[in-house]
Amino acid sequence: LLARQGGEELQTTAKALEAVTATLKIKKTLEDAVISTATAGVELKAATAALIQAKEELAATQGSSSDCESVLDKLDTQFDARRKARQELPFTANPDYPQGTFDKWEPEAICFADERFGNTVRYKALGDGPKFVCGVDFLAKKSKNEGCLVYSVGSNNDISFEQAVHSIMGCEIHTFDPYIPKDKFVGNDIVTFHQWGFGEDNSTQGPTFKSAATVMKELHHTHRAIDIFKIDCEGCEFAVMPPLLESISKGIVNVNQLQIEIHRDAVKENTTLLEAFFAAADKANLRIFHKERNQWGCMGYLCVEYAFVNEKFLRDVNGEYVCHKV
Repeated sequence: LLARQGGEELQTTAKALEAVTATLKIKKTLEDAVISTATAGVELKAATAALIQAKEELAATQGSSSDCESVLDKLDTQFDARRKARQELPFTANPDYPQGTFDKWEPEAICFADERFGNTVRYKALGDGPKFVCGVDFLAKKSKNEGCLVYSVGSNNDISFEQAVHSIMGCEIHTFDPYIPKDKFVGNDIVTFHQWGFGEDNSTQGPTFKSAATVMKELHHTHRAIDIFKIDCEGCEFAVMPPLLESISKGIVNVNQLQIEIHRDAVKENTTLLEAFFAAADKANLRIFHKERNQWGCMGYLCVEYAFVNEKFLRDVNGEYVCHKV
C-alpha cells in the first residue's frame, strides 16, 4: 500500500515537473518573441530612417539637377541674346580701314573649359599654330569611354596639333592635305593621312577634293560626331566651309567644334562672303567661343583664328562645371 501510494506521488510530482518545464519553455518562447519583436522594431526604425535619408538625398540631387539645368538655360539665353545683337549690327567693309574687317564677329559664348591647345606639354601651346579648344578633359574622357574623332584639314607637314591630340586626348585623328604625298607625310605613326582636300566633290585630274559628307561616308564616320574639325588651308575656307556648314545644318554631318583661320585676302571687299559664312555658322547651331587675331604673320587683321562650338556640346561641357561633376 505504501509502495503504491509512493508511486502515485512520484507520478504526480513528475507530472508537475513536466508542467513546470512546459511553462518555462513557453516563457522562454515568449521572451524570445519579445526580444525578436524589439530587434525587429529597431531594425524597422533603422530601415525607415535610411529610407527617409535616401529620399532626402534623392530630392537634393533632383533639386541640384534642376538648379544646374536652370543655370545652363540662363547661359543659353544670354548667348542667344549676344548672337542676336551681333546679327542686327550693320556691316560694310571700309577699304581705308581693313583692320576693322572682322570687328563685327566677336565671341558670344563662354566655354568654361577652353584652352589654347597644340603642344604635347599641357598649357604651353605658344606662338602661331595652336587653336582654342573647348573641353580637352571632356574629350579625353570621351576618348576612353567611347572614342573621339578629330579632322585636321591643311597640314603642310606641321603636326604639332595632331601630336598634342594624340598625347593628351587619345582621339582618332585624320589629316587631309591634297598637296602632300602620303609617303612624304611625317605623322603616319599617329595619324591616318588622306591626300584629299575638302570642298566640292570632283573627279577631274589633279588634286582630289571631296565634300565632308563624301569623306565621312568613305571613312565610315557617317554616324559619328567630329569632335574637333580644325581647318587651316590658307584661303580655301570660303570654298570648303559653305557645303560643310550646309551639311551640318541639314543634320548630314555632326561637328562638335570647329577651329578655323579666316583670311581677309580670301574676302577682299566682298563682305557678302564673310557675312554668309557667319550666317551659315549660326544656322548650323555653332557658337563663337573664341577669337584670336593672328599677330605672327597677319598683322593682327589679315587673318583671324575663330573657334566655334556646337550648342549642345557646349552645354554638355559647361554642365560638367556648373553641375560640379569635375
